[in-house]
Amino acid sequence: MVKCLRFTGLFVVLFTMTLLLSFPSIAAENDEQAAADYLYELGLFRGTGTDNTGVPVFELDRSPNRAEALVMLLRLMGLEQEALNSSYTHPFTDVSGWNEPYIAYAYNMGITKGVSETRFGANDKATASMYITFVLRALGYTDSGNSPDFSYSGSISFAVEIGLADEGLLEDTDFTRGDVAVISRNALSQPLRDSQETLYQRLVDDGVIENVPYENGEKAHGGESVPYWNDNRTILTVPVEYTEDKGNFISRKTLQYYFPEMTKVLYPSASEDFFIDPFGVKRSDRYSITELLFIHALSYEKHYDRYGWTDGDIVRLTSDRTLFVVDSGYNILAICTTPRDNTRLDEIAFYTKVEIDGARLNSDYHRVVDTVSGNWDKNVFELGEERYNPWSDEPRSSYIRFVKMNGRYISDGWYCSISEYNPQLEIHPIEEAERAMARVFFFSDKSLIREDSNGNRTYSNYYFTEGAFNDQYVSVDDPNAPASRGFWFAEHSSFPRVIYFFTRDGVYLGQIHVPAG
Repeated sequence: MVKCLRFTGLFVVLFTMTLLLSFPSIAAENDEQAAADYLYELGLFRGTGTDNTGVPVFELDRSPNRAEALVMLLRLMGLEQEALNSSYTHPFTDVSGWNEPYIAYAYNMGITKGVSETRFGANDKATASMYITFVLRALGYTDSGNSPDFSYSGSISFAVEIGLADEGLLEDTDFTRGDVAVISRNALSQPLRDSQETLYQRLVDDGVIENVPYENGEKAHGGESVPYWNDNRTILTVPVEYTEDKGNFISRKTLQYYFPEMTKVLYPSASEDFFIDPFGVKRSDRYSITELLFIHALSYEKHYDRYGWTDGDIVRLTSDRTLFVVDSGYNILAICTTPRDNTRLDEIAFYTKVEIDGARLNSDYHRVVDTVSGNWDKNVFELGEERYNPWSDEPRSSYIRFVKMNGRYISDGWYCSISEYNPQLEIHPIEEAERAMARVFFFSDKSLIREDSNGNRTYSNYYFTEGAFNDQYVSVDDPNAPASRGFWFAEHSSFPRVIYFFTRDGVYLGQIHVPAG
């Protein structure tokens, strides 16, 4: 039976939503730069100088030496001034000059050791294992004694386990100052050993980080509203700013005060209503509404990246949208849903009690959509000249058309989806193909038939199939559900169309562009 996925109506909805939005041109920052900027704003990280405009230079691509790594750690811990004012001695023969008070202080405080009893290795390159060991010691963990928490050789694995570092550091190569910035930022949200208090909270209590917003909705000096937590710290309420050109928004730096691991904000281009059909039934039996919103946000991540929304200086609060605050691993740190109307907001709530697994959904999503760029232009698809009408010889507006791949007719192993597009809009073909794959494999039912309480059967997956196919097969995962050589195709359309081809298990094969007419 023919399996053609038609979603012209869906495309029109998405197209309309996209058309209604306008986007600023804000330069994107990478994770390392964002971490360095964040720490710099807190006064915990300094550059190696400034450029000719006075902007700090961090040299994030350069490898730090052991002395630099130690100094950056002491700054992170808020101990720099104490180290400079100290008069400790040390046993190292290779230490002198500007770094001596730092190294002497850290050695006597038990924060660092030398590479031998008489040599610190100040100019040796710092490794990931070394810096993470520094940070773990600062958090209260130990790598010595009768019951050590970790070993130097296993420091990275231990850091990955507690969420301090990413698994990519396990290779321990090309360690840079940018890595130092990211690890330092992550450390701020880490609880101290045997404590509920985070490093960030301790630095605030010690007065190292100043000008922290008041809690419980109090006003700062001058009457300005500030963010505040609820009693169990599961809801953060943040004051909202407003301008005519930007609408409602909040500062990115404000969120990063409270979510140090935040790397970006993801925006879906649709509201919850998009995932409910006209009969009030959720369009997908695969995922919850919140999961569908997150996957939809993933499908528009490149789109919003291009205009600086995901990691720009402000977080825009477009009406009737659910925003996801995520870390570098796409773990969801907080969720925020804006009101349906365009009312000017005074404040907005971010919820930290999240019931969905963002990292898993991101992995599921990319397992499918990454096949688009991987297989782009590998196969040449075309429609055969034959037009088949199984019911009569009368002229029709639609016929069954057959498909060739790389010059040969193909009879099984493929499915297709047809989309119309407006040629006057800026189109990014790979992104459109990725969103087409997302609609098929995430925003539709696995089941092909739904029965109500009265036993009435209705088709529940309009994307995957048509007609009598549903009478025989219950699920798209049914191994006996065959692919087909041909599909119904309308001869004329006012808009250009793209036919996307893929396998049942989510591998993109190619596309055909059909002009309007």
